Amino acid sequence: MRLYPVWQFAHEGPYQSVYDALLAVRHLTPQQLAVGPEALHRPELLTDLTRATTRLEESIRRGEKIVVFGDYDVDGISSTAVMLDFLDACGARCDYILPDRHNDGYGIKPAGLRRALEKGADLIVTVDNGISAFEALELAKAEGIDVIVIDHHTQTRDLPPAHSIVNPNRRDCDYPFKGLAGVGVSFKVVQALSEAFMDGGERRGYLNSLLDLVALGTVADVASVLDENRVLVRHGHCERAGSLTAAGTGRPAGLLDRTANGAQAERRRGRRLKRNRVRKLASAQRLGSKMTTAPHPV
Repeated sequence: MRLYPVWQFAHEGPYQSVYDALLAVRHLTPQQLAVGPEALHRPELLTDLTRATTRLEESIRRGEKIVVFGDYDVDGISSTAVMLDFLDACGARCDYILPDRHNDGYGIKPAGLRRALEKGADLIVTVDNGISAFEALELAKAEGIDVIVIDHHTQTRDLPPAHSIVNPNRRDCDYPFKGLAGVGVSFKVVQALSEAFMDGGERRGYLNSLLDLVALGTVADVASVLDENRVLVRHGHCERAGSLTAAGTGRPAGLLDRTANGAQAERRRGRRLKRNRVRKLASAQRLGSKMTTAPHPV
């Protein structure tokens, strides 16, 4: 291996370390990277969050059939898995649809909505898509079926006629962080909705168990790893990388563990993301075999 005696960066002026130079090139500061669980924002700050979770809770308790309509990329598959895992944990009647990249294209369309109706949907939840699904949602409205849109893509025109639209990038949403991936928004919905079905430690442990999926979808979607995403990705790596117990403490080492030992253990275990998982899911959806990868968390 060739050794270089002098590091050269596209950075003008002196610098104290390679780390400082890399941050400066990326217009970042150490403070932006030093974030913890306290940086997480309340889900209720998302416009329509309460309306969406109220409808979902009613649907689960009534035993209605909920169909989750996802997307074919890793973020969409992860979003679908997060939502399905929670619905299954609550004992909900649920099913899912993932579109085919080549035959169906992106997002829910009238044909996709009819597939959901054929599955007996009483409520449809789109994840990682839906903000621009005007034709499909007009059809749902005509059929008397509520659709909850959980998305993160930018709103480019008026909102479609959904029951509720949870999206930090809708124009009238004041959520402090706009960089959540689709799976991050799905997690926020589950985070809020879980209060109605889980208590205390059970809820904390369950939410922590979803973070590997949140990290996977966030990184695969090339979302900014700053602010909330940095917290979710860091702790999600830890959930997948090893034991959920901080060494010697007997406490969960997940998102809500704020002890020094827990934080150190998380950093040690979460150094590297298992990129092969991203590659496998991405390859599966390109080959059209993602239908076998989606129902349960990987």
